[in-house]
Amino acid sequence: GTEVALKLPALHAAHLDAELERLRDEARILATLRHPGIVGARDLCTLNGRHAIVMEFIEGTTLKAALAEGPVPPGAALEIIARAADALW
Repeated sequence: GTEVALKLPALHAAHLDAELERLRDEARILATLRHPGIVGARDLCTLNGRHAIVMEFIEGTTLKAALAEGPVPPGAALEIIARAADALW
């Protein structure tokens, strides 16, 4: 009953074995991280023969969609940068 997001590798990935290993590594790393600025990974699954990371669903828009609406105001841009930097720290 919980809404989730799935991250799937590109179908055209040249090296599917390497892509699967990268996906496994990413899922393992995300599962150990706890920070409000980092999406949580819940599982690694196979869906219709494709591997995917099951991640928590975050309501909102994409950066691409936000930028399509015009420039981000300086205050909002600084807030985004500060949150991203805090997550990376």
